[in-house]
Amino acid sequence: MFFINTTKIRQLLSFTILLLINFIFAYKYFSRGIEHALLLSISYIIILVIIYILSKRVDLKAFNSTRIFYVFVFLYMLGHIVLFHFIKVESLNVDRWSVISSFWEQTFHGLYPYNAQSHMGNYPAPLPFYFILALPFDLIGEIGYLALIGIIIFAVFLRKSLSARNSFGAMIILFLSVSVFWEISVRSTILINAILFMLYLFWLQKVDFGNKKQYLASAIIGGLLLSTRTIFALPMVIYVVFLFKSKEVSLQSLIVWSLIIVGVLTLTFLPLFIFYFPEFIIRNPFNVQTDHLFPFNISLFFIVLSVISGFMCSRKREILYYTSGIFVLVLITYFFLFIHKYGFMYAYLKSSIDISYMLFAFPFLLYFSFSSENDNIKNTIAMQSGS
Repeated sequence: MFFINTTKIRQLLSFTILLLINFIFAYKYFSRGIEHALLLSISYIIILVIIYILSKRVDLKAFNSTRIFYVFVFLYMLGHIVLFHFIKVESLNVDRWSVISSFWEQTFHGLYPYNAQSHMGNYPAPLPFYFILALPFDLIGEIGYLALIGIIIFAVFLRKSLSARNSFGAMIILFLSVSVFWEISVRSTILINAILFMLYLFWLQKVDFGNKKQYLASAIIGGLLLSTRTIFALPMVIYVVFLFKSKEVSLQSLIVWSLIIVGVLTLTFLPLFIFYFPEFIIRNPFNVQTDHLFPFNISLFFIVLSVISGFMCSRKREILYYTSGIFVLVLITYFFLFIHKYGFMYAYLKSSIDISYMLFAFPFLLYFSFSSENDNIKNTIAMQSGS
């Protein structure tokens, strides 16, 4: 009974934060061209709440139809492909696509890539493998497909991991989220990174460390994903501490596994160390993030908090929940730092705060908004049968 109550609390808490994220996006962008932006934003949130309640209480046969589910997915994908031809990314006040294109343009000219500047004058902050993931889409001239593929992958994941009704409800909220529409429209890539890392954490729950192939593959993939965004170091700390506490693997295996991850991460920086070492010391993604996001001492605080979270986890699945909590706390801290520096209205409406960072927590929050006790049992059985 305690677990059921805890699950319901987590659902409500996760969905409430999800609503807040969508409201922040909705009001900020509605207010730029709509007279009654606040009323419209509140109405939009009420609609999401109604959909959420109906998805929990109404049992329609359509929810159980895999064919109907994927018809929705296909139409959503097709709609955004059409929008790519009408929404010109150059006209938008977001430069994440430009950070990628300028990075590779600098690289292909034999210049140090982290000296590249976007069309808005910003330097690259993501880590090297982030740009490698984005390269095929930069070459075809449409970064938006990377974000869109991430959403489709996540929708399929929801269908596979949740019950038919819960997955259908989660899909509707996902597709109606203005924050997700913004992410795809401006060709941002925050969400695809978060989705990939969430799927990785989900997969880690059933990785057998006694299986050499799984052991090595999980470490290599972990190192590559860690080489996209530094924030993913926090859930990795949670996971390693949990394994240490639970003694599911030997200390030696855990240390070697962690060293492989760090080694793979380091290898992604190796070309920069070899060819551009003096430039790397002056400007690199770590000092760019320290200058524009968090002071180093605050980053240390969140590492300590991640260690504590790892000890608090009682089972592997809770790593996902504590990860979402850590991400939310990081975002709250980031917001307060900039609000304190610039004031609320300027930081929020004038874009001193990059609200897209909230999307790091989005897939975790959406999953826990709909994940029920039955889904937990189903996933547990699946993991046991897989091992």
